[in-house]
Amino acid sequence: MAFGNPRVVTASPPSVPPTSTRLDSQIVPDRSEPQPIPTSNPNVLDSYTKAEAYMMQGDLQVHKSLLDSAIESYLLSQKFYIAAGNGVGEANTHHSLGITYYWRDKLHLTEQSFQAALQLYLKLNNKQGEANARVAISNLHSRHGRLDASEESYKAALRLYEEVGNQLGQAEVLTRIGDIQQRRMLLDSAKQSYEKALQISIEHKNQLQEGHVRKSMGDLFTRIDNVDDARKNSTVPSISIPMLEILTVEPTR
Repeated sequence: MAFGNPRVVTASPPSVPPTSTRLDSQIVPDRSEPQPIPTSNPNVLDSYTKAEAYMMQGDLQVHKSLLDSAIESYLLSQKFYIAAGNGVGEANTHHSLGITYYWRDKLHLTEQSFQAALQLYLKLNNKQGEANARVAISNLHSRHGRLDASEESYKAALRLYEEVGNQLGQAEVLTRIGDIQQRRMLLDSAKQSYEKALQISIEHKNQLQEGHVRKSMGDLFTRIDNVDDARKNSTVPSISIPMLEILTVEPTR
């Protein structure tokens, strides 16, 4: 994917947009909401406001493919979340940095960022955030061919999504587990994973997720020479695949 030429942002805090610029093109939110700490301390409130503004600015810059600028914005956001004592916000910035470093092909920094996010979510007992971080790490394992580690991490994320009742997260991870199983030629297991994911997607009327599952099922049936089922599942709704697909089950705010 081609990206535009990055530009450097100024150090002054941006204005908060009237509407959110969260990366909402994915299926499952990949950020946990960083609730402000109840306080009348003006310094803490000011830090939190700046952290949120820089986070939204970074998201907007990502949408515009201004990746170096987005990295600077996320780092500034992280600085102000730390000053406000907001651990979830800090963890979210690590996650967003990991995604952006990936697009800049800085894979070492990508993994460092996702691991930092995971450790913070664990410390905070934030299971939604932990699940999202584990999915992102699993995707990196998969890219590097570390299939055992990838499947193990996906299954850990699946248990967490089940625990918090995030069914779309379950569907996304089941699809990815099926993809790993298909690569390992565990075709019956892959079929079972896809069928579970498809059932959840249909129940929630989520055409994007359903499209992902059906595409994978079409690949599977082609592999096992089931042409009729392959044709049926390759005919999916016309959808736009999000550019974040490679790394996240999706950012939450």
